[in-house]
Amino acid sequence: MARNGMRKPIGRTRALVYAVLVHAVVIGLLLLSFTWHNENIALRAPAVIQAHVIDDTAAREAARKLKQQLASQQAALKRQQEQQEQLRQQQVQEQQKLAQEQQEQQEQQKKAKRQAERAARQHAAKLEQKRLAALKRKQQQQRAEERRKRAIASLQKQLAAEQQHRQAAAAAAAAAARAQSAIARYKALIRQKVEQNWVRPPDSRRGMQCVVKVRLVPGGDVLEADVVRSSGDAVFDRSVVNAVYRASPLPLPDDSTLFPYFRDLEFTFKPGH
Repeated sequence: MARNGMRKPIGRTRALVYAVLVHAVVIGLLLLSFTWHNENIALRAPAVIQAHVIDDTAAREAARKLKQQLASQQAALKRQQEQQEQLRQQQVQEQQKLAQEQQEQQEQQKKAKRQAERAARQHAAKLEQKRLAALKRKQQQQRAEERRKRAIASLQKQLAAEQQHRQAAAAAAAAAARAQSAIARYKALIRQKVEQNWVRPPDSRRGMQCVVKVRLVPGGDVLEADVVRSSGDAVFDRSVVNAVYRASPLPLPDDSTLFPYFRDLEFTFKPGH
């Protein structure tokens, strides 16, 4: 726009210069014509020379006025050029100012964008921290819940084991009590049956006794019989062992769970007569 604006004044300047040159040429020709004419007149008559001198003065006055007019036009042209230059500089300044404002606006937009991006990253980081914290709390709660469940399961298992142990102990105690009762009762029956099969030796004395260990199999059959505490009389002891074998099978309880108490049985043999 500045260049286009400058072309018009330059074109006008050229036209004005051309016009001035044309006028100068015309004035020069007029001056030459006046000078040549004055010289001819001067040769002819003095009166005419005076008239031509007056005309030459008028021409110089016209040339002076023309020069003044030309100088005035040049000054006006210069003022116009200065105004146009001022206008151009003003336009350049305005354009620079506009460009600076646009650049500042772009910088502000970039700064705002960076701030928004930084704020978004910070917000995302906070959200990620919250998510990780929540995940950590959830994992801790899950682990705590798992520990609680394991503790409950272990306690339940322990209680169940203790219950089973108490039940087993109670059952064992009950079985032991039944066994002791059965042992006492069946020992008496076994002593009775052995005594029924015993043959008193001729030299045995009243009050003699011995402790016999008997190994049995299920059903009461005697596998082995030995005297573990002697009466002091070998004949008496041997007669008791023989009576044990003759009394086989020995009486046992019908409850097979009580047999372990009778597998290796010791009893005191003391005849009653």
